[in-house]
Amino acid sequence: LPPVGVTATGLKAATTYNAYVVAMDDHEPTPNVQAAATKRTFTTLADQTPPVWVLDTPELTANTDSTATFATAINEPGKVHYVLVYAASPPPTSAEVRAWTGSGGLSVVRANTVVVAAAHTIASTLTTNLAHSTSFALYVVAEDVAGNLQAAPEVIYFATASDATPPTFKPPFPTCSDVTDSSCTAKVQLNEPGSYCLVVVPRDAIPPSVAQVRTGLNAHDQSPVFGGCGNVAAAATTSTLGVAPLSHDTEYDIYFTAVDAAGNSMPGTDLVQIRTLPDHTPPVFGDGFPAILDVTDSSANLHVQLSEVGQFFYVVVEDGAPAPGVADVFSGTGAEGDLNQVVAAGGPVAVPEAGVAAVQALTRLTELTDY
Repeated sequence: LPPVGVTATGLKAATTYNAYVVAMDDHEPTPNVQAAATKRTFTTLADQTPPVWVLDTPELTANTDSTATFATAINEPGKVHYVLVYAASPPPTSAEVRAWTGSGGLSVVRANTVVVAAAHTIASTLTTNLAHSTSFALYVVAEDVAGNLQAAPEVIYFATASDATPPTFKPPFPTCSDVTDSSCTAKVQLNEPGSYCLVVVPRDAIPPSVAQVRTGLNAHDQSPVFGGCGNVAAAATTSTLGVAPLSHDTEYDIYFTAVDAAGNSMPGTDLVQIRTLPDHTPPVFGDGFPAILDVTDSSANLHVQLSEVGQFFYVVVEDGAPAPGVADVFSGTGAEGDLNQVVAAGGPVAVPEAGVAAVQALTRLTELTDY
């Protein structure tokens, strides 16, 4: 009689089994059955079959303006490899996906390998920091623990949503460095192009809101010590902004916030604290000062405006006389200490407020004389 074959399924690869076979004939009314079972031992071949996708995967389960989440599950333990490329890119092979490269070795947007510990178990993978409003192709291929790789990757096409995510400061930014007795330099980096604003208030003052920082106001909707804005042209590019004038030897709170090109505003502010150095900078005369005004035949008024609270000294000599030095003016003398050249001298004269002129009368002048 020709042999009759049966197929045993569900066996494990590279495993030794014992098969026990008992036969009987078709004698009527009672078949004759063998007295003992016949044993046959065999070993299955090493695993040569790639895994199979199960549970309706792979599939995209969620995506936003900067993230994508996809699910995978296979019928045996192994690994899932994926590469993310732009949608117009040529498709990679299974081996290229496993090697985390695009077609022909091209670079990819993202790549990773997920270990699958158990069969028929869904693994969810999140990919972050994607460009908004962009079309992508996700290529996924599975491999079992024996190294059997699927012949071709699966592809999932998707597009990220339009930009709805506020920018973030890239650590360690924002900062305010190069601190002097009257200024510092604000430095900002963002994770995307955008703009930023800052306000400076005294230490421990009530924090301003985001809207107040963006409009250059303190928490009382009044002018802060300083307010300003700047632009960040590209991600991870440093933008600088000079912060001045500040008072010397003073503690300040500096609040920063930012908005991206799509108008997405940070929900809060970042705080940087500084202390200016002790005063080491001489005052500066305001534009157009010192000024001689209200000239008569025997008098005039000397107007002096400074960049900070301080005082001034003066010496008046006739035009053509040698110019006195700083020490001479402080001493109230002409050049090289010559008192004979002096028509009028004085000081210190107080300037009680920065940016506001103090006035000193000059008397006992001679008519029709240049000084």
